[in-house]
Amino acid sequence: MKTLLSIFLLFLSLGISNAQIFDTAKLCNRIEEKALRADFYSALARVKYTDNKQDVGLDANILIRTDSAIWVSVSAALNIEVARILLTPDSVRMINKLQNTWSSFSYSALKSILGMEVNFAHIQAFFYNNMFIYPDNKITTENLAGYKIVESPIEIEISKGDSLVNDAGLISSYKIQNKLFKPIFMQIKDVVRKREFTVNYGKSRKFSKLVYPSEFNINTLSEKNKVNINLQFSKVQINKPKRISFNINSKYKKVDLFKVEQK
Repeated sequence: MKTLLSIFLLFLSLGISNAQIFDTAKLCNRIEEKALRADFYSALARVKYTDNKQDVGLDANILIRTDSAIWVSVSAALNIEVARILLTPDSVRMINKLQNTWSSFSYSALKSILGMEVNFAHIQAFFYNNMFIYPDNKITTENLAGYKIVESPIEIEISKGDSLVNDAGLISSYKIQNKLFKPIFMQIKDVVRKREFTVNYGKSRKFSKLVYPSEFNINTLSEKNKVNINLQFSKVQINKPKRISFNINSKYKKVDLFKVEQK
C-alpha cells in the first residue's frame, strides 16, 4: 500500500512540476516577438448576435488601416448592406441604411453594449489577435505586477486572486497559447457593478500564410442583459491595401443612437 501511495505521489509531483512559474520579462519579450504587425488588415466573417431580446445573423467585411481606421460593412440576406461602421482613434460613426440614419458617438457609449470601457487600440489589438492586459492596450512587466503566471505544455495562464481587485473594481484573467504566444481566453470582471466580459478564441488555422483564430466568441453578462457575439472567419489577409469608403448620404438623418452625453 505504501509503495502504491509513493508511486501516486511521485506521478502527482511530476504533474505539478509541468506547471511552472514564468518569468515576466521573458514572457513579454516572446509576446512582443509574436505580435502581428501590419499596415493593413482585412477579413470576412459570419456574425451571430444574441441578447435577451433578439438573435440575428449577419455577414461582416472588416478593413483596418493600422492606428488610423477600422471600417466594418454589415450585410444581411442576399448580400444587402444594412450598416457601415467607422472607428477612428477618437470617435465612432455608424450608418444605418435600413432606417436612413447615421450617428456619431464616443467610445464611452460602447460600454452599454460591452459592459466595459474600450478604445481604438483595444479593438485593433483584438482583431490583430495581439495580447494585452486591460485596461492597457499592451502587455508589460509593469502591468503584469500582481499576476500569477503559470506555464503548462499547452497554455500559459495569467491570473489574480479574487481579492486583488484594481481601483476601478476590475479583475482580469487570461490564457495564452504556448509556443504561439497568442491569446486564447480573456475575462474581465467588474465586481462592483456585477458585470463580466469574456472572449474565447477558436482554434487557430492558416489563412494564406497567417495563423489566426477560426472564430471569436464574445460574451457580456450584466444584471439586465446577456449578450453573445460570435464571429466565424472565412478569410483573413494582411498588408493588402483596400479603399475605405464612408460617405454619408445628405438625406440621412443624424440620430443619438445611445442617448448618451457626447464628450
